Amino acid sequence: MEGKGKNWLENPQAALVFYWPPLGRQIRIEEEWSRFHRREYRDNYFSSFRRDSQYQAGRLNRVELCGTAVSGRACEAGLEKKYPGRVPRPPDWGGYRLRPNLFEFCKERSGQLHE
Repeated sequence: MEGKGKNWLENPQAALVFYWPPLGRQIRIEEEWSRFHRREYRDNYFSSFRRDSQYQAGRLNRVELCGTAVSGRACEAGLEKKYPGRVPRPPDWGGYRLRPNLFEFCKERSGQLHE
């Protein structure tokens, strides 16, 4: 495993902040990442994607799916012929689950005070 997935597994802590200026509201969420380990979770998650998104995910492993390193459009056309009903999930493809453990809601007030 390389890239973001490896970094996330080495440090599974994360925080998200959503700010709505017109409302003067903000939410901060602290959470942990975890990888889908069970195959059926990965299969179900992958199959919930739109078909074009499945092709996009499959391009990460295009040689395996298409047989050769071909252009994106040619690969999609080949995949459509080869897999008319369903795009197979690449074997190393997986998903991540977020498990929130803290929600912090803020409301703006004057003078940089928050509620």
